[in-house]
Amino acid sequence: MKKTFLLICLAAGLLSCTKELTPQEETPAGVPMNFEITVTGTKASKTDWEKGDDIVLFFKGIEDNFILFSYNEETQGWDVGISNDTYTSSDFENLEEYLLTAVYLPGISSLNIEDGYFDFFGIDEEHIFNYYLAKTGVPYTVDGTTVRASFSLEKPENFVQFHVAGIENTVGKYTFASPQVRPVALTGVNFDGTLREEEQQAGARLSGFADADGAIFAGRLVNPEATAYTFTLASDDKIYSLERSSALTAGKMYNFPVLSDSRWTETAASDLYVDLGLTSGVKWAKCNLGAAVETDYGDYFAWGETVAKSDFSWGNYRWMQEGEDDWIYINKYTHADGRTMGIWYDGETFIGDGMISLQEDGNVDDAAYAALGGKFRMPTDDEWTELRTSCTWTYKTTDDGYASKGYLVTGPNEKTIFLPLAGCIESEGPANVGKLGYYWSSSYYEQISAHARSLYLIPNTTIEVRRFGNERYSGLPIRPVYAK
Repeated sequence: MKKTFLLICLAAGLLSCTKELTPQEETPAGVPMNFEITVTGTKASKTDWEKGDDIVLFFKGIEDNFILFSYNEETQGWDVGISNDTYTSSDFENLEEYLLTAVYLPGISSLNIEDGYFDFFGIDEEHIFNYYLAKTGVPYTVDGTTVRASFSLEKPENFVQFHVAGIENTVGKYTFASPQVRPVALTGVNFDGTLREEEQQAGARLSGFADADGAIFAGRLVNPEATAYTFTLASDDKIYSLERSSALTAGKMYNFPVLSDSRWTETAASDLYVDLGLTSGVKWAKCNLGAAVETDYGDYFAWGETVAKSDFSWGNYRWMQEGEDDWIYINKYTHADGRTMGIWYDGETFIGDGMISLQEDGNVDDAAYAALGGKFRMPTDDEWTELRTSCTWTYKTTDDGYASKGYLVTGPNEKTIFLPLAGCIESEGPANVGKLGYYWSSSYYEQISAHARSLYLIPNTTIEVRRFGNERYSGLPIRPVYAK
């Protein structure tokens, strides 16, 4: 069963909305019910309830209905809004428990009733990765034809909110990220009243919602005990970064200064890339991700992970898990054409139906996009091929005045970038550092499902630049591109 009800909110970060729901053709038997609901508390640590705020209520045991309550600024209370049909006394006659779940979720535009749960979506039928408030297991009373309840909504465990001042009218231009913050979406409510969440990995970028004089971004703390944070706010043409050297407290909102404040470090996107004059229009970053200068190796990443690390193995790889008989299997990125491919160490096989590129899921698992935002991302296999075939590659060493060995890549317009031989990190540790070069693409390897496509630099007796595949758990450097 699937029913869709539209709660049309015109967003781009704004909360003003009009609402419309598909009417029911049949009216259930029984006497219509009245609702007296009291909600206390605020939706953020400094912002009160306001016009345009809605709370959705679900009654345990009533699986095909809900109520929308809208805030009334004149009465400072909640008006019964719109539901897909009218509740009647017969709905409440045979319930085992009088319990409800209440949810406040900014930006919700549609609600689907699926088999076993209610499903929430924002604009473009995407789940909303931002803050929410909820309360489960709320007792209520039924007195004749009146339902009464009182409750305070609560923030999710270990959530923090970040308010950036001065961007209320341009919030749609920016994304926010921190390696210590994990985006979380409230995707729905199960029919038993429990919540459904979806988490992205730490460092994935967040969209915001306009609030007061700025915008709110929110997520779950990866490590509540951490005392060092880096935050970035990125648009297509600028990246703003801010450092914090003290712990964050879950449940609080932190106010960031306006972007013109000197506490933000401002970087123009154009300062980070070189236009080599390629036909595709793709610009290549000057440095590896995490590097300060072009000859630095930078950080190492497993394919599809957004945070750098130093220990790499199948056991700690995000997109594989241990299964029966110590099999290792893919849980998100699998080949899409249904071919059978060997991916387990014991020679067994698996037929996949997942995604074959990091771009397919909006770059949420792309380390370059997580770090830089805007139009930065990891290069595709085709983009590496264009770089290999359209540019001149010259091997350089310390004898040529370079701080590390690598390749000088000269584009059709004579501009250059340098790719150091950073090697890689495997389960046994660093390998071929300063001897060979490996660089991730964002493309899955179409022949070996445990691999992803990469660039391979071999400066031996014959200098070669190859298209290659590495096991996806391995730690490789990333050279970002700036592209649509």
